[in-house]
Amino acid sequence: AGHRPGFVSRGYGGTHVRPHRVDPDRDTARAVGDEPLLLASCAPTVIGANRHAAAVKLVDDGATFIIMDDGFQSRSLGYDLAVLVLDMRRGIGNGAVIPAGPLRAPLLDQLRRSDMLLAVGDGKAGDPVIRAASRAGKPCLQASLVPQVDPVLTNRPLLAYCGIGDPAKFHDTITRAGLHLAAVHSFGDHHAFSESDAEMLLAKARSERLTLVTTQKDHVRLSHRQGPLAELREQSLVLPVTMVFDPPSAANDLVVATERKHDERRIKRRKA
Repeated sequence: AGHRPGFVSRGYGGTHVRPHRVDPDRDTARAVGDEPLLLASCAPTVIGANRHAAAVKLVDDGATFIIMDDGFQSRSLGYDLAVLVLDMRRGIGNGAVIPAGPLRAPLLDQLRRSDMLLAVGDGKAGDPVIRAASRAGKPCLQASLVPQVDPVLTNRPLLAYCGIGDPAKFHDTITRAGLHLAAVHSFGDHHAFSESDAEMLLAKARSERLTLVTTQKDHVRLSHRQGPLAELREQSLVLPVTMVFDPPSAANDLVVATERKHDERRIKRRKA
């Protein structure tokens, strides 16, 4: 659409205090976080606990369209379009706020501050949220995560390992793609792989003649490492996923809606 997009992210688990532009050729997941490394492979990405300062740096670097990763509760930035992403397979659990449940803020409060809902997947657990969004007059977009299966993965017994929030979702993606899931090993979300982890996985794969497969986020966490961790990265195949909108034009609609909301905000500021 003629924009120069960029990402702003907190950089969960990273070590940088000040705003830092992620360099995927040099930075490690330990320094900047795993998700920012993936984002940086698509567009300029700046991390920082102070999202306002990170956004300023991104604009100074030439960005004209900022996508903020997981910053809905942040008050340091004004945003033009707020999209709530809903995993239809998981829903929102019991709907309660931390520590009683998984939400950071009450659902109705978040719906009021949002512009639309993006429902991902074909499960039923998110149906109550879709109904609540409909009552609140919020439009709902639909999308799904489609695996990009490398032919080398077919007809092989796979050892799937990952350190993500919902390992079962990764396992289900493998089986639904028609691949042979022979064994699994799950770690905690954002797990920092150790040499002993790598040695264990490599040994199991060799002894049972299994092919190692993991997620993009886990694979990037093994970047720029040495020894067993470097070997684990080299021996592991990746099952990437692509978000496909239904209809495909919905992705462009998000950009257009953001531009419209930005212009409306600018006019209001001028009148004020």
